[in-house]
Formats: sequence, C-alpha cells, structure tokens
Amino acid sequence: MDIFFVPELHMGDPALEYRFFTIFSVFEYALKATGYVRFSHWEGVKADWESFIEDIENDFDWHKSPSLEEAVQYLFDEPPRRQVFNDGHLEWGQNRRPLEAGDIEWLLRLVKTVRNNLFHGGKKPFDPDRDTRLLKSSIQVLIAWAELKPEFKKVILETNQVILEKVNLKHL
Repeated sequence: MDIFFVPELHMGDPALEYRFFTIFSVFEYALKATGYVRFSHWEGVKADWESFIEDIENDFDWHKSPSLEEAVQYLFDEPPRRQVFNDGHLEWGQNRRPLEAGDIEWLLRLVKTVRNNLFHGGKKPFDPDRDTRLLKSSIQVLIAWAELKPEFKKVILETNQVILEKVNLKHL
C-alpha cells in the first residue's frame, strides 16, 4: 500500500482550492517576470512580494468596491491561523499582527498564510465555511493587486493563455 495514498485529499471545494493555487502561482510568476525578484545562493530566484507591496501601497484602495472591502475586512477580522509548535505538539495558533505592519503588509502576510496552510495541510479541525471564505477573500485581494499594474496584468494574461494551450483547460 502506498503510504501517501489519501482517499479524500480535498476536504473543501477542490475547484476553489485549484483556482487559488493557480492564481497564487501565476501571480508569483508575474512578480518575477516583471522584475520583482530576489536572489540568494541558497534559495535561488524568489518573488519579491515586499517590493511589489511597496510599489502598490499608495494605489491600493480596498474600500473601492463593497466586495473587496468585505474580503479584506474578513481577512483582518478572521485571520488565518498559523501552525505553531507548543510543548512538542503541532497546534494552530493565532496569527497576530506585528505593531509595525501597515494594512497592506499585514494583508500580504494573511494571503501568504492562507496559501501556506492550504499547501502544507494538517488543517484540523476543518471548517469548510471559514476556509472557503479565506480562499475567496484571498483570491479577491490577489486579483485587485494584479489590476493595479498593466505590465503585470499583461504577463498574467499571457501566462493564462499558455496554460490554456498546454493543458487544454477551459477555466482557471
């Protein structure tokens, strides 16, 4: 028996999880393709999220639409938990906002935590309503950020087209 066999990998909405992963991955590629890059000999090329956030900080208005405001407010009010190691056990702890973090920096940390939690797994207890809202809210934030830079949006559209051609998908 394959020890990595998981009979039910998705505890939530697989299409929503796939959409979030696709959007997040393409977003990170677009960061690198438009020059938001960090390099280290240990990690290689990485997306420079922090420089991107600094560049859009003055242009990002999360109050511009009711749905975006609701998404951001949900992330602020109900931040994703993060895994902590406590007395030799993995647990889920509160994700506390650093005092020095501005709204957009905190929002970036929350969206990346949603990604990390989904990717690395171990979500127990599973809360489908909460997790769905965290995924949908994060997607809205990523889309709003992508809309702020035309060259960034262009890379995303080109990448989506390549994915559609290569994988023959109808929807991302």
